[in-house]
Amino acid sequence: MARFLTIEELWASWPMEKNPDRELWKYKGEYMLKPRGLPEDARVKDKHVYPSQRTDYDVTDPIRLEWRQERRREKLNVVTVVVVSFAPRDGSYIPWPGLQHDVFSKLWEEAHLDNHESLTVSQKVELAVAMKEEANCTFRRGDWKTAWHEYGRAWMQLLPYHIDAFPAGSEERNSLAEM
Repeated sequence: MARFLTIEELWASWPMEKNPDRELWKYKGEYMLKPRGLPEDARVKDKHVYPSQRTDYDVTDPIRLEWRQERRREKLNVVTVVVVSFAPRDGSYIPWPGLQHDVFSKLWEEAHLDNHESLTVSQKVELAVAMKEEANCTFRRGDWKTAWHEYGRAWMQLLPYHIDAFPAGSEERNSLAEM
């Protein structure tokens, strides 16, 4: 029987992990995208039985689960680039790898705070929409660099939720898709 994903399953649906090593411009303790692919426990072995770790509301074939995971991975990649590249630093918006990449890691950590996880999906969407509207105002004032950063932060308010975590046609799924 279908059930909503737990908070732990929702977070595990996003292909992000804490990097313990220093690689190029990624520093110890920062979050980075995991290699492609679903966690092993999330792979469907029988198309009628939920896996032990769920990433989707419905039982879904492995190919579709992989595709959805890759879609979430690409979204994270885009948001990371936007948030990092346009993070204000001493009046300059030139991306300096290694100097500001921790911006995304800090926001990712903030999203995991209990007070954020206690918000309902509707409350998270309201917060994200308000932040998006603020970013729209910033953009209209001509400060598009700050606006891009604000758009990325607004999108991050929706974490750990994603559209595949809800049944088709549900209000939660539709509001997340609109954002």
